[in-house]
Amino acid sequence: MRQAGLVLLLLVAGNLAIADRAAASTIITFDECPQQSSLCDQLTITLTLAGAAINVHAEGPPGYGLFGAGNRNRALGFNVAGSQEGVLISGLTTGFNFFGENRDIGGGFGFFEYAINGPGTQSAQLPLDFTVSRTSGFTSELSLLEYNDLGYIMAGHLRNNLNGRTSYVGTADRPDIPTTPVPEPATLVLFGSGLLAAAGVRRRR
Repeated sequence: MRQAGLVLLLLVAGNLAIADRAAASTIITFDECPQQSSLCDQLTITLTLAGAAINVHAEGPPGYGLFGAGNRNRALGFNVAGSQEGVLISGLTTGFNFFGENRDIGGGFGFFEYAINGPGTQSAQLPLDFTVSRTSGFTSELSLLEYNDLGYIMAGHLRNNLNGRTSYVGTADRPDIPTTPVPEPATLVLFGSGLLAAAGVRRRR
């Protein structure tokens, strides 16, 4: 009975871990700002693996915002590693929209596979949220951190609405691993099933 109770407890714990597990996430800081040094390290983006899709959350200090909807003036640009089939950008924050593929963001950061348009200069805003999905799905949030031809993984157009200063900002720093690694649900299920099977063998003996 004691063994059966232990196995049941482990299985319940495994199921709770599956239901409540934290999603894997990576935080990117935009640390290059050639036009205005005061805007360095102000914009961050958190990438979170959510099932087979990736949630993107951009934020900054109070009063900061992304903007851009003109020629070589886009709010945000990024790439997708691997398959481009069926890439879909959804759930964009009001005031932003998907502009198109292979666009020059501006500021010398070059072209990115996907570009997001934002509000006008005077209406620059954050946070910005959206979800990226594709036909084959994603297994890591790092799939949105592919280098472009100039060696950047993301770039955007940032404004400090408190003093009116603006700058294109970007980053070439690509983390090798997520900041929050988590076990796969299938691994937990297999682990629990193995314990249950082992308990059955012992009981028969």
